[in-house]
Order: sequence, then C-alpha cells, then structure tokens
Amino acid sequence: SRGLAVVTAKVSFIPDKISILSKTCRFNGRQVACFKAKVCFSATFKPQNSAVDIKYNLTLDADLQGSRVSPRGYFSNSDRVVQKDLSVSAQEVCQKHDVYVQETPDLVNSIALRVDVMLSYADANPVLDVFSPNAWEFFIPFSKDCGQDDVCLCDLVLTVESEEKVGKAPLVISQNKRRLSFTVTVMNRKENAYNARVSASYSSNLFYSSVTPLIDGTEVKCTQMKDSNTLVCQVSYPALKTDQLVTFVVNFEFNLNQLSKDAKVDFEALSDSTEETPADNKISITLPVQESNIDVYLLEKENNFLSTVNKYQDVGPDFNFHLKVTTGTVPVSLVYLNFSLPTNTRAGNPLLYTTSIQKTPVDKIHCKEGDLVDPLKIREKPHSAQFIVESLRGTEELLGFFKRKYQPLTKTEAEDQQLEENTEAL
Repeated sequence: SRGLAVVTAKVSFIPDKISILSKTCRFNGRQVACFKAKVCFSATFKPQNSAVDIKYNLTLDADLQGSRVSPRGYFSNSDRVVQKDLSVSAQEVCQKHDVYVQETPDLVNSIALRVDVMLSYADANPVLDVFSPNAWEFFIPFSKDCGQDDVCLCDLVLTVESEEKVGKAPLVISQNKRRLSFTVTVMNRKENAYNARVSASYSSNLFYSSVTPLIDGTEVKCTQMKDSNTLVCQVSYPALKTDQLVTFVVNFEFNLNQLSKDAKVDFEALSDSTEETPADNKISITLPVQESNIDVYLLEKENNFLSTVNKYQDVGPDFNFHLKVTTGTVPVSLVYLNFSLPTNTRAGNPLLYTTSIQKTPVDKIHCKEGDLVDPLKIREKPHSAQFIVESLRGTEELLGFFKRKYQPLTKTEAEDQQLEENTEAL
C-alpha cells in the first residue's frame, strides 16, 4: 500500500488590487497593468513522508464553475494557463508568476485564478488523498480610484450635433451626397466613469462608415454590433476622468437601396460606474430625407492633359491611405495584410500610381513591394503617357473616385459642354 498526502494551496497577490490606470509593465510591445501571483504549497502525510512530487496548473479568469471565453490576463508565456512541476513537503514552498492585464470592458468583476494539482507520476508514493480538495480559486479585484467608499458616482453629459440642419425641410441625398455626420461630445462631471462608451442605434437606411477623434491623444474605438444596427464607441479607456471631455465625429452613409422618409439615430452615453443624472445621457435625432432625381455628371475642369510625366505631381492629385493594425486583447505572433488598389481600367488606362509605402515601426513591418512602387521609374526618368479611347459611362466607382479632380454639372450643363466627347476622351 502507498501513503496519503494532503496538499494545500494558498495564493497572494502583489499588489492586492489591480490599478488599470497604472500601466507599469510592457507586454507584447504595449504598456499594460500587471501584478504578481505568489502561489504557496504545503503538505501533510499519512504515514510520515518527506515529500510528494506534484504538477500544478494555474488558469486565469477561471473559477471552479468554468472559465471565460477570453481571459483578461496572460502569464509570461502569453497564455492564460501555466503548468509547473514541484516537490512539496511539510515546509511551505512558494513560486511567483507575473500576470499581465489586457484591455477589457469588464472592470467590475474580479479576475479569478484557479489552482489545480495532480501527481507528477501515476505510480508515485504517496498518492493524493481523493477526499481532499485538489482545486482552489482565488480572486484579485480592480481598484476603482473613487474615494474611500470605492463607489464611483459619475455624471456623464452627452451632446450631439449634426452637420445637417434638423428641421422640416428634407435632406436631399444622391450618389454624390450620401454622407451623414454627427459630432458627439461626452463629458464627465463627477468621479471616474469606467468603461465609458456611446452607443448609436440607427435606422436601416443608414450604414456605419467611420469615426474620427477630434482631440489629440484621446482614443475612441467603435465596434459594429453583429446582426444589428447598433454601434458602440469606447471613449478614453479605461476611464473617463473627472471633468474630462471627449469629442469625435461619427460618419454614416445612406443606403440608397433601402430608402425611407426619415433617417433616425439614437445616441446614449453609458459606463460601468453609477450614473447620477441619467436624464442627459440620451439624444435622439430624426432627419427627413428625400432622394434627388437630378442626374449628376463629372467632367475635367480643364482640357490640358500631360503627355510626358516628369514628376509625381504630373500624375494627378495625391491620395494617402493610412492603415492601422492592432492585436486587440488576444496576442498574435504574425499578421498578414493584403491591400489592393485600382491601378488600371479594363482597357489598361492608368488610375492609381503607387509612389511610396511608409511603415511604423520599420523593423516590425515587412512589405513585399516588388515592382508595385514607382513601376515606371518616374523619379529617375521622364515617362511618355499613352491612353486608349475608352468609355467610362456607368462606372460609378470611377466617378466617385475622381470627385476631387472634377466639378459636378447638371445634365443640361453637361450636354452644353459635349459630355459624350469629353467622356470618351477621358
């Protein structure tokens, strides 16, 4: 027969609370909040024995009932689970593990740490007592930074302004005028508003297009909710502090395939703190809309076309595309990004000409440029441009793309300027 061992586990945290506002550690290239988990084991034996070899698992955001789909913390191995071998005796033995906290909308519930133990070898002597616990759970809370009562009383104030005048006159929309923008401002007059966010529920005749922060250094992240016309914008994560103000612009576009008489957007400011005056947290805007029945054509302002290209400016106006890739809450080791640009028409006439690709940070981004950047070597020598006669009528994407270079004309004006000849020449 083999002896019995009863193993006991204890965990302490340094510090004993997570301050999400204090990001003192660097993890996967980002500054994050962190803490240490000190795990201690001891054992009693029947009959007396010197030690028992165990294997223990630590799992973040998992208690005895289950675990979250996405953990709010990772160990140094970039995983929510770490496993170690240890020899445990009657004398307490401890090990420390660094934990890195990820950005999370849940700053209310404590992070759970589950400890599981098992024998390192199946035929070991002694064995673990089957009537004693072999799993434990421990919790570390978030510090709220809201005074001694640790209760955050916030007072969010929401204001929304539309670029279009809200009134009885309908907003006329067309292929060339289909954007609807709102300037949203959120201010907090009281204690920290954790996980502050603005939700926007919009009518089915609108698409969410983009968001633009107006205050430098203030982060605004917007997420389109799946299978719903609701947008949630996280502002100044992790907390909107006392007297802090955030302003950003939300852009929508009209769905011309699903028009209705009104466009409606309902805005609401929310947070995980306790709201003192919820009455000023909601704003609803309704705009009457009308589809334009005027055909719009786009023509070149001047009829001077360069046949020899000596520099990039001779090609046409500059278009700069800015791409930003973030990992979110789940670390990844390698990301591939494919970016396609319309370089030629179907007949081979040039559209976009790539002049350069700039990367930040340079040492972590590698592009397979090949002959895609300055393929004609315009920077080194002049290039003789050649064009093929091609009709571009009915190509809405091309007309929209050249909207900075062309001026809109009504159908009557276009006919006066021999629209068909100019379009064929283009």
